[in-house]
Amino acid sequence: MFKLFPILLICLGFSATIHDVEITAGMSFSPSSLEIVVGDIVRWTNNHSSAHTATSTDTPEAWEDANIDPGATFQITFNNAGVFPYDCAYHSSMTGTITVGDITGCADNDADGICDDVDPDDDNDGCLDDVDDASFEWDDDYDNDGTPDDCDDDDDNDGAADDVDSDDNNEFECSDDDGDTCDDCSNGSYDTDSECNYDITVELHAGANLISFYALPDDVSVGNIFAGTNGVIGEGVGAVYIDGNWIGSLTEVSQDDGYWVKVSDDTILELTDAEPVNYDADGIVIYDVHYGKNLISYPFMSNQFVADALGDAAAYVYALAGEGVAALYSNDAGAWVGSLDAFEGGHGYWLVATENFSFAYNNMIDVVIKPPQLQAVPEEYRFTQSTLQAFFIIDSLDISGDSIEAEDLIIAYNEAVVVGARYWNGIDMDVPAMGDDGSDGTEGYCRGGDIITFKLLDASSGNLINLQSDSLTVWAAMGISIINLYPDPDMGENLSILPVYYFLEKPYPNPFNPVTNIQYSLPKNTYLELVVYDISGRQVQTLISDFKIAGYHSVNWNASSYPSGMYFVKMVTGEFTQTQKLVLVK
Repeated sequence: MFKLFPILLICLGFSATIHDVEITAGMSFSPSSLEIVVGDIVRWTNNHSSAHTATSTDTPEAWEDANIDPGATFQITFNNAGVFPYDCAYHSSMTGTITVGDITGCADNDADGICDDVDPDDDNDGCLDDVDDASFEWDDDYDNDGTPDDCDDDDDNDGAADDVDSDDNNEFECSDDDGDTCDDCSNGSYDTDSECNYDITVELHAGANLISFYALPDDVSVGNIFAGTNGVIGEGVGAVYIDGNWIGSLTEVSQDDGYWVKVSDDTILELTDAEPVNYDADGIVIYDVHYGKNLISYPFMSNQFVADALGDAAAYVYALAGEGVAALYSNDAGAWVGSLDAFEGGHGYWLVATENFSFAYNNMIDVVIKPPQLQAVPEEYRFTQSTLQAFFIIDSLDISGDSIEAEDLIIAYNEAVVVGARYWNGIDMDVPAMGDDGSDGTEGYCRGGDIITFKLLDASSGNLINLQSDSLTVWAAMGISIINLYPDPDMGENLSILPVYYFLEKPYPNPFNPVTNIQYSLPKNTYLELVVYDISGRQVQTLISDFKIAGYHSVNWNASSYPSGMYFVKMVTGEFTQTQKLVLVK
C-alpha cells in the first residue's frame, strides 16, 4: 500500500515531489525546516556513522519511530496540511520542522498556506489560537513588547495583570488596592508605596505659624522639614537653629502633631516627593489624645467643617483653637460656635479634650476611651499643658564633677509655681515653661517678662538643688532661649563652680523705673569698675570700684534721682571691657 500510493497520485494527475533531508556527519538535520504541499514526500538519508530516527508523535500526521541505519533512508508522504515538528529519539538536540500547505482550496484566514483547521495561529499574530480570543483577527500589541495583547498577561506592561487591571490598555490606570484614593498605576507602573506622592509648599509669615503636614517625605528630620526657619515648638518639645545646627528635644516631625514655627521673614517650606500621611504604609492617622490640651495635626489637604471631621469624637472635645481662631461646642446652639468653623489643610490645632481617647478624622475608626495615665514626673512636679509656652535649652549643666543621671529631674518655676519639668537626657535638652492662657490649671503660670528659675531633683538623694543661669531667663510666649546652668553658690562651696569667662549681662528689667538689676561674671579674682554714663558720655554714678573675687555677682542701680533717658553701664577689668544699654522711664 505504501508503494502504490505515489503511483495512484500519478494516475490521478498529481505529481508528488520528494524533499530530501540529510542526517549529517555533524549530527543534525539538513535542512532543519521544510515547506511542502499536501501529497509531497520527505526522505531522510543517514550520512552519519550511527543510527538515528526521525520521529513525530504529537501531530495529526504522526509517524512511528523510523530507525535509520548509517547509509539507509526513510520517507513518508504528508497527506494533511499543518506544521509537524520532529526529532531524533536518540539525540534530543536534533530537531526539525515540516510545514505542509494545502492545495485543495481549504479555508486559510492568514493565507499562510496552512488550513485553518490545522493552523495553530489562524491570524498569524503570534498568539496561538487556543489562547487567542479572536483567532481570525490580528491582535494589537499595546506595549510593543512582542507579545500580542490576547496572549499577554499584562497588555500595558504596568505591573498589574489584565484580569485585575481596570484598564489593561492604559498604563496609568489599574486599581486602588491600598484604598488611598490614588490609582496604583498613576506613576505608569503598579506602586502602592509612592503613587500619591507630590510636592507641597507651606507659606509662612514672619513670626509664629501654627502648622501641620498632610504629606511628608521619607526624611522627616527637623533639619529637612524646617530648613530656613528659626525654631519649632511642639507639644512639650522644641528645637532651635543655632550656628548651623538644630538643638533641642524635637528631632523628627510626626504625622499626628501640630507645630508652632518661628521665622524672621516670610518664608516658604518646600517638600518634594511627599506621601499623604493618611494613606501611607501605616494606614490612617490615629490620634491618642490625653485629657486637656493637645497640639495635633489635620491630615488632609482639603478643608472640612469641624463637625464632619471630628465625627463621634466631638463628644469628647471641649474646644478647638487654631492660629488666631477658636471654636467651642454650644449645647444651646447644638453646634460649634466661634471663628474656627473648618479644619484647613496644612494647619495645626489645639484640641482640648474632656477624656483620654483615641480617634481618627471622619470616623475612620471607632472612638476608644482610654483610662487616665499618670504623667512621667512625680505628682508634686506635674504641670498643665498650656497653649502658651516657652523653652529653655540647656547648653551646659555642671555640678562640680557630680554626674547627672537620667532619673534626675530639671524643674522650671515661676516664683513658687512649677511651670515645666523634664527628665535629664543630656546636653541640648529643653525644659518647657508654660504660660498663663486663662484656662483652668494655668493660674500663676508665666506671663511676659517673668523670670524663670530652675531646680535639679537629685533622684539618688531626694535633694532639690537650686540652679542659676549665666543669663537672664525671661519668659516670652513661643520663646526659645539657650542657657547654661550651675548650682547656686549659696548652697555650699562643694556645689559652686566658677565662670569660664567675663560677662556683663543685660540689665533687667530694662526699660526700668527706678531700680534695675545688673549681673556680671568674673572667672578669676580681679579689680573691677562698674560705672553708669548718660547718653552724652558723662559719668553718672560708680556702682563698683573695688577688688572682687571670682564668681557670679549682681548689683542694683537705683535711678530714682535721675531723669528719664538712655544710660550705659560699663564693666572694666584689667583685661576685659563690656557695655550694656539701659532705658529709664518715669
